[in-house]
Amino acid sequence: MVLADLPSHDSAVDVGHVGEEIAAAHLTGHGYVVVERNWRPATSDIRGELDIVAVDDTGRALVIVEVKARCDAAHFGGAVAAVAPAQQRRIRRLAAHFLATSPRSVGEVRFDLVAVDLPAPGTSGTGTLTHVVRAW
Repeated sequence: MVLADLPSHDSAVDVGHVGEEIAAAHLTGHGYVVVERNWRPATSDIRGELDIVAVDDTGRALVIVEVKARCDAAHFGGAVAAVAPAQQRRIRRLAAHFLATSPRSVGEVRFDLVAVDLPAPGTSGTGTLTHVVRAW
């Protein structure tokens, strides 16, 4: 999906924030219900965060969404290439902890990736969004 009229971003923190905003808007626009954003476990023995936790458009699946935003796709391979196996394992551990501590009843649990490739900081232009369902 091509993205136009993107908000400006000046740093890596801005790129991540802009990417998460775009991803959340994309998901809700496709019927998902976002139930958590930037979820972190309350205990200090488990580190990390889940970018977005949502219920899919069917209402039957809890979706753990990893958002990757990049602004130099040509040099670094783009956002889709940015989730390494070690990060996938970390996200699975966080999701297990979320499920163990959440009162939410779920059927299927799946892991999606929303990759947002943005123009370079300080420039205008279009970006792209790729939503990979069942990314791993």
